[in-house]
Amino acid sequence: MTIYTKQNLYVTQITGPQIPTAATNIIQIHDNKQMNNPTHTIIGIYRRPHPHPDFLQKLQSLIDHIYTVSPTTSITIIGDINLNLLSPTHALTNFLNENELNTTITTPTRYDPHHNTASLIDVILTTLNQTAAT
Repeated sequence: MTIYTKQNLYVTQITGPQIPTAATNIIQIHDNKQMNNPTHTIIGIYRRPHPHPDFLQKLQSLIDHIYTVSPTTSITIIGDINLNLLSPTHALTNFLNENELNTTITTPTRYDPHHNTASLIDVILTTLNQTAAT
């Protein structure tokens, strides 16, 4: 998973609890050169189609870790989580609600003409509820 940033941003890369069968890259954006109080955390993630059954629990542990270290940061999750937001499970709905995550993508991102299905597995989930998404 790769995340590109501009050189004029104050960015740090962090680590946290690992998520089995998922690749993650986490960066934090800061307001100042001291980079001591991140305003926004971006989690880039790719989850394989047949993942570890505890994926959401492990992702929750990662989010909890981020908030422990940086309690005032907002969080955005971008990438392919291979969970269909158009047909969410009870666990996925609870995860989104408990973390106040909203999706900015609302249409299918994967079409399968052979099975005549459409799913939303590529996501931009964010806690930035007051920011307009374009």
